[in-house]
Amino acid sequence: MLDNGPGVPFEARAALFEPFFTTRNQGTGLGLYLAREFCVTNRAELSYASRREMDGSTRDGFLLRFGQGSRADASMHGFLDTIPVR
Repeated sequence: MLDNGPGVPFEARAALFEPFFTTRNQGTGLGLYLAREFCVTNRAELSYASRREMDGSTRDGFLLRFGQGSRADASMHGFLDTIPVR
């Protein structure tokens, strides 16, 4: 599913995943920070990036990649395991 919204302002992108950073009056600034930390803990990556479309235009949005890390590490633990069992 694609979002046709205005996207994230350029000047806000550097701090997007920082704790307590928000562009909303009622925001806590913890949503994207916690989402990224959850991903890191579970060997995934959450980022904000540009993607080139087939027509040559670009589209900005969030990118979620699963399975970061070595195959040996991934085979030792289940995907959502956060505490290694030895």
